[in-house]
Amino acid sequence: MPLSPESLVRNSTVASPPDVYAKLMEVINHPRSGANDVAKVLSSDPGLASRLLRIVNSAFFGFPRRVESMSQAVTLVGTGQIRDLALATSVIRAFEGVPDDMIEMEDFWSYSLATGVVARLFGARTRADNVERYFLAGVLHSVGRLLLLLKAPSEAQAAFDRTRTENAFLHEAEHDVLGFDHSAVGAALTEAWNLPAAFGEAVRYQYQPQRAQNYPNEAAAVHLATVVATGLEWGSAGESQVLPIQGAAWHRLGLDAEILPSLLDDAERQYQAAVQAVAGALA
Repeated sequence: MPLSPESLVRNSTVASPPDVYAKLMEVINHPRSGANDVAKVLSSDPGLASRLLRIVNSAFFGFPRRVESMSQAVTLVGTGQIRDLALATSVIRAFEGVPDDMIEMEDFWSYSLATGVVARLFGARTRADNVERYFLAGVLHSVGRLLLLLKAPSEAQAAFDRTRTENAFLHEAEHDVLGFDHSAVGAALTEAWNLPAAFGEAVRYQYQPQRAQNYPNEAAAVHLATVVATGLEWGSAGESQVLPIQGAAWHRLGLDAEILPSLLDDAERQYQAAVQAVAGALA
């Protein structure tokens, strides 16, 4: 049977979302639930609760006083953001089995966090209602690359080799070898996890943001964030060259080029804080 994004996801150990995330979504979607109910679910996984508290108490958030309890963290950070942080840290742990000789995982997650941070800043500059959605979309945008390395290692290696011998972009080389690329695999994973459609569309169209029909701003922000993260060498997912900016993405967000210096200053501070926070939480 030929490989497809769906078959790769279906035959993987990450075909279902982390158990605690599914429970968390059930509680959040219940009309009578509150911060204490969300905190109770998170506290049912002591390891996750500990990781989240470390992140909440890091410079990434910069609260003036130490946050001591999960319920306090949920109240201060908000259910949406704590949900996204729970998923992001769970995804990082879910892919700990990727062999080190295939990809440097610390670099990969640094790059993913950088993309999330920059995408969120683009979302904030456009006054988006849910900027944390931009952050998580950025963090997840290259997760399909890891699934390719786990489930189709020879094909993934062949694609990587093409980036060196033919000076091709990684996603183009993957498409030449497989008939699809890691963005399609990542989108299939978000669908298998029943994540909101915004994530699937932002991940699927990260290289062609102009094709996003329902969530074009999210796709545009993720696209631009990948260019920034790659260009500044904030980690790496294996790409050997910087993607050209799709003009349609910049036009879609309607931003003035004059915002870039301040946005990049904010991005560097938040990126360093995010890497330190997550690294400390997962140590």
